[in-house]
Amino acid sequence: MLLGWIKTGSTPMDFSNLAGKTAVITGAASGIGLALARRLRAEGMELVLADLDGAALAVVAAELGALGAVTDVRQPESVQALAQAAVERFGGVDLLCSNAGVSRMAGIERLTLPDWRWLLEVNLFGAVTVTETFLPILKRNLTGAHILFTASLSSLYPTRAQAAYGATKYALAAFGETLALELEAEEAKVGVTLLCPGPVRTNIGTGYGKR
Repeated sequence: MLLGWIKTGSTPMDFSNLAGKTAVITGAASGIGLALARRLRAEGMELVLADLDGAALAVVAAELGALGAVTDVRQPESVQALAQAAVERFGGVDLLCSNAGVSRMAGIERLTLPDWRWLLEVNLFGAVTVTETFLPILKRNLTGAHILFTASLSSLYPTRAQAAYGATKYALAAFGETLALELEAEEAKVGVTLLCPGPVRTNIGTGYGKR
């Protein structure tokens, strides 16, 4: 969802032919990130795949002939290393998919402060860190670039047992919409999309036990 005065449906990046362009995808080893990777690879894009699960990432990178980089989006130096690897291999980035996310389904009385901090660190601050790191690279792309944020229907309305998750996704929507406004105002050749899926069969719920 973008605010009404943003030119929805338009982007400086030409999506009619993605062959040879480069995409960076966080949270790429499973779920929506993996689906994005497979589709973009089928469209001919070069891929830089990032995930915290190194074993799963290696399998996916081998399957898609992609560059894999174990990355913790909570750590700026880890994201910086990802950006450096992408530029060194491909010279630049056309599409950034900020997709890494975690969930904790529990009623508010059962959520702990560490739960809240974990979701905020990954879902919101992780997206902020990835954006701040890659935005200068995207702005240097003279043919136009684009950022895709994996938000959620939980960005739009509350759901029981999803207070922490929903709060992070509400915040991510506000961040993405504001970024779109600012980029449009400065006439930067970088577009922004918020992807707001409903329930998707992924392993996002398993992350809590591994954190």
